[in-house]
Amino acid sequence: MDKQRSSIYETARAYLVLGVLAASAAYYGASDPWFEFALFSSIFVLTAEPVWRGEIFRNIRAVRFLILPCLLLALFSLIQTAFHFFVTSNLVSSSSAVPFSFDAASSFRSAFKIFALVCFILNVLEVLRTKFRTFIFGLAIIGSSFAAFAIVRYLLQEIYFEGIGFVLFPRLVPGNGFGTFLNQNHFALSMLMVLALNLSLFWFGQLSVKLRTFFAAAGLISWTAIILTASRGGIVSSIVVWILFLMLAAFNSARAAEKKASNRVKLFLKIAVSVIFVAGTLIGGIALIGQERVIQRFGEVAVEFKEVEHQQAFRRVEAWDAALDLIAERPIFGVGFGGYKYAASRFLKISGRTFPTETHNDLLAVVVSAGLIGTVLAVCIIAAFAIAVRSKLRMPLQTFGGAAFAGAICGIAGVFVHSLFDYGLQFTGNSLFFTALVSIVFYRYRETDRLSTKTQLRFFGAMALIIFALVSAAGAFVGFARKAVNHTVLSYSPPSWIFLLDPEFIDKHAVYLRSIGQFEASANARSVSVRNRPDDFQARLELAKIRNELSQIDAADKEFKAAIALAPYYGEPRFQYGTFLLDQGRTEEAVTQLADAFHKDYSKAKLLLELIWNASGQNTGKMLETIQPEEAEMPEVQRFFTKRADTQSIVQLACLPNFPDYLRSMSVHQLLEKSEFHAAWKVSQRHCDTGEMPNPGFTDGGFEAGVLIRDLGFGWRIGKSLELSQISFDEDDRTEGTQSLRIELNGKAGEVLLSGVVPVRPDTGYSLVFDHKVEGGSNGGTAAVQILFKKPGLETVENEILLSNDDGIWQKRRVDLKTFEGIEAVEVRLILKDCGGANCEEAGTIKLDNFVLSEN
Repeated sequence: MDKQRSSIYETARAYLVLGVLAASAAYYGASDPWFEFALFSSIFVLTAEPVWRGEIFRNIRAVRFLILPCLLLALFSLIQTAFHFFVTSNLVSSSSAVPFSFDAASSFRSAFKIFALVCFILNVLEVLRTKFRTFIFGLAIIGSSFAAFAIVRYLLQEIYFEGIGFVLFPRLVPGNGFGTFLNQNHFALSMLMVLALNLSLFWFGQLSVKLRTFFAAAGLISWTAIILTASRGGIVSSIVVWILFLMLAAFNSARAAEKKASNRVKLFLKIAVSVIFVAGTLIGGIALIGQERVIQRFGEVAVEFKEVEHQQAFRRVEAWDAALDLIAERPIFGVGFGGYKYAASRFLKISGRTFPTETHNDLLAVVVSAGLIGTVLAVCIIAAFAIAVRSKLRMPLQTFGGAAFAGAICGIAGVFVHSLFDYGLQFTGNSLFFTALVSIVFYRYRETDRLSTKTQLRFFGAMALIIFALVSAAGAFVGFARKAVNHTVLSYSPPSWIFLLDPEFIDKHAVYLRSIGQFEASANARSVSVRNRPDDFQARLELAKIRNELSQIDAADKEFKAAIALAPYYGEPRFQYGTFLLDQGRTEEAVTQLADAFHKDYSKAKLLLELIWNASGQNTGKMLETIQPEEAEMPEVQRFFTKRADTQSIVQLACLPNFPDYLRSMSVHQLLEKSEFHAAWKVSQRHCDTGEMPNPGFTDGGFEAGVLIRDLGFGWRIGKSLELSQISFDEDDRTEGTQSLRIELNGKAGEVLLSGVVPVRPDTGYSLVFDHKVEGGSNGGTAAVQILFKKPGLETVENEILLSNDDGIWQKRRVDLKTFEGIEAVEVRLILKDCGGANCEEAGTIKLDNFVLSEN
């Protein structure tokens, strides 16, 4: 009866542990703090009973080399939390010699989480002792189920609607996240571990044909899910999993083949076939399943590592650089777990429109957060892990236990590679699965390790009950309190200690107070946030704004300056401070801040330029002198003046030495479309003299440059109907220079074949001279040169010259013109006229050369 009762108890505990793991992955990867703490509380409850019986510390090696360093890391995080309050209370200095956290709340929660993970490892080790196969099968089945769900969700996104959608998980809307996770990269991390376990159970598990078929299918499903996430880190890490799996398979087979020489040939063929199969699976999966999404994602890698002069959004390389700067600043004690998001703003050389709250490297995060102390503890854990792996490699892998170990080591290797590029382990859904794999590697039961004396049991059990009762209650309180915050009207003042458990509560309360007009109370709530997170530039900005609304000008000015000092490269603090200074009439200081904000963040370019324009007295020269736009910023400035239809400002802008050529062409195009011919010419020629418009003449009047354009511009523009085969340059027949222009006239009447625009001055006399030759004939019509006067809103044909066929002899034509008021340009067009008259000569080929427009 006792054995039966014990078996039921052990089975129930195994399923409860698996249930916690499944729940953590199901609810958005346990990314919500309230749910995370509720899970931790349940883990503490599961741990209390076996600790009371003294059966949870059987594996002394795991306790010494894995559990103890983790507990020391949690203790250090609590020390950082305590010293944070000493620093903010001015009891100790904030130097790098003090182990304080930049975010006490996050450090406290991190210590809580590490302790929960330790308890989870202890539970898993005990479950492995009694229900090894049950737990391993459950682990694989849970992970494979989430992989299948992810694929189904991906395929059915187009027909998703709320009525039959994911009712329990409303945030899993189409296009948001992947599987049950809100981030596809973090989901890919969980699938790496599932893939490794499925492959190993299929290959090494010594299972029945049905089970092997199941795990083979499950492996392909988890691999497909990774590909569909299009996660670059997930795909690269999964390749590492495949490669390590092949190496373990080859190692195991080689060891089995040592006794018999004939087996070596079979081994070689087996490995070759396996490599070909795996390579085919990898390439086929990426090419057939991932297709363009995966190729596009990998194509972005070069951009992320390319050095950019003006970085508007952060890339991983910026997050890593800031992390290295923080390590150099605080090498011994770090910035505290969770402190990176506040400490890094001083080093991130980006706009601040979006900024990293994590290092995007889990290994780097430990060094940044806990400094040298955390690094030493992490090295101890890694060394113990390596020793455990080495001892396990001595056992044959072709057993169920060996298969579980192989899957664990492959999954952990994949997680290690993925963690170099992301922070997926910081989500409880992934960290619990990962600790389960670590427990498999460390699992080793020896009866002599059991605590046996009644004295030990009574003492340890009593202490355990007290500790776990308190911790479980605290976890449940924090979890459900955090849940209540999301659904509560924050109409009451929270106690000061709530910050340690839930700093967002105070921020939401401050927003609520401000919305109902209680500005003084809102300022007090914001002051609590600033006091507890003095390096949070956003909290400083919010406090500065509420101080300004209360007309506490000096206090607001101080907070604005503090925010800029905490985020010197971000645009938002300078923008907020600049608008504040404008309101105070400190125009010169305001323009300086607004100009800096413009240089750092283009997202508010239009508003910033408008503010600077007005503060500069709408003086273009003064504005450009103030902001001194760099080449990368020119499009924003050009767009601003273009929308204002300020042609003179565009001309001044185009005269700057760093104005790019592509933008010059765009500006000319835009001005010509508005018939602003003088301004367009000045932009095209960098003519910065504000005096009278010069007489420029034709651009390449003799066609010597050999350049024809299709679009707007001051060169020779060919008509839309003219084919390239109809037009060419003739080097053998010309009047001056090296070549003339040859056109085959076989188009339809009324079409413009060639045109050229020349800016002119109003009320001025001009002479147009050009050479032409007409040969052959066609039924297209008669060639004619039209001369048009142009100004904004008006286009008139001033003169028209028919080009007759005179035995193929070059002829010179001259036309005298007199512009009138408002005329800005003359356009010369070659057209085909309808040949309906009796004396109409039909032209076949025409050659043109030496167009000259001169002032009389």
